[in-house]
Amino acid sequence: MVNFDYIERPPREKVVAALRVLYVLKAIGRDHKITPLGQAMAKYPLMPIYSKALLLSLLLGGSTDMTLLVAILSSEGLWAKDNRIDRAEITRRDIKHPGGDHETIVRAFRRWVRRGRKAEYAR
Repeated sequence: MVNFDYIERPPREKVVAALRVLYVLKAIGRDHKITPLGQAMAKYPLMPIYSKALLLSLLLGGSTDMTLLVAILSSEGLWAKDNRIDRAEITRRDIKHPGGDHETIVRAFRRWVRRGRKAEYAR
């Protein structure tokens, strides 16, 4: 990959960093060839960390929450970023889960569903 004949060559350090991530995730081996896990991960149009998380969740039985979490994390952003900051901060404190940010995101989504998927709740 580092010596590939690109039309527009990305910076070498970016390619090396990407290969390092794929190696750590076991998507590629030491020889930089794709592994069976990497082949399975490549079937998902997601960042590699998310595709591996989904695959592992299928094996461990937590795929519903992981699918929801990956869908939300892959989106543009969950929390308001304009003049609604104060209200969003109050809401965030109200739904905060002691298990951490990921469980808070799942809790926020489920609350939105329970409240009828109203646009005003999502704002």
